Amino acid sequence: MDLVSELVAYVSGSQLIVYWSVSALCLVTYDYVLTVDKERKYIWNAKWSPGTVLFLVIRYLPFIDLPMIIYDQSNLGASQTVCTVIIWWYQFSCIVAIALTDCVIGLRTWAIWGRSIACGVLVSALFIGATASSVYYQVLALKEENYYPTPPGLDLPGCIFFSVDATSLTNMYTVYAVYESLIFAATLIRGVGHLRNSPAKLMSILYRDAFLSSACLFVIAILNIVMLKVSPPWSYGLTSLYRAMNAILPERIIINLRETTMGVNVNGWDVMTETTMVPQKTGRRSANSTEDGGWGTGRRRGEVDGLAMSAGMSLENAT
Repeated sequence: MDLVSELVAYVSGSQLIVYWSVSALCLVTYDYVLTVDKERKYIWNAKWSPGTVLFLVIRYLPFIDLPMIIYDQSNLGASQTVCTVIIWWYQFSCIVAIALTDCVIGLRTWAIWGRSIACGVLVSALFIGATASSVYYQVLALKEENYYPTPPGLDLPGCIFFSVDATSLTNMYTVYAVYESLIFAATLIRGVGHLRNSPAKLMSILYRDAFLSSACLFVIAILNIVMLKVSPPWSYGLTSLYRAMNAILPERIIINLRETTMGVNVNGWDVMTETTMVPQKTGRRSANSTEDGGWGTGRRRGEVDGLAMSAGMSLENAT
């Protein structure tokens, strides 16, 4: 490939990354507009806690990251130092965002399993392993890439970067895909039996958010792995989408949970820590009612679904 062809390919790939990043920023902004009222009600007007800080970092970090990568790929005349600093910041910021998302999803899974010690140990091990592995492979990938400003006089946008090998990035996204698949499996195993019994609204929301977030992140991670082999510019573009979803999905989990658990005792990490008894309306039993006087849920009249409340407590504490 001659120099002209290489420059044409570079400009095309650079603009593709810009388009993806702008789209991701628009998606995050659109989600912000849709949920800003709920954020004000359930985050800003609520008592501040570690979960509040977690939410704010997840929520607002992409408004720094995505504009920086857009600048990195569209500026004219940036120095090599600027190019390198921006890409390193962006990549490690993505790792932080993904780690926070994995934290929220892991705590949600722990909540669904009733905050058991065994599940807590397993989820913690998966989280630490995934985070450590992703940092390791990301550092390798950054060391394998070189970043240069565009040659003077050509007026080409963006910083030029060359990657020797995509193996490290492929391994990193494989780690993410494995983590999400294991979390999805754990949620599915727990949910198959529980969802048959018409669970409380809280548990339905927990499972809904669980399946959607894990499935979405898993699919994008797999697409990134494929695109790294087929078309690297598309993979770098998908990274921006992956970054956006790692902001939208966990903050939705937190907001939905806080909205559903209003009036329930939770700790600083948005995880409910005790089963609460609340009065229930009496009435005709359903066909599935048991001798304990419940409404087909296997619990006594007037008793809240213990698993639902426990799970809600766990996730409220976690977020």
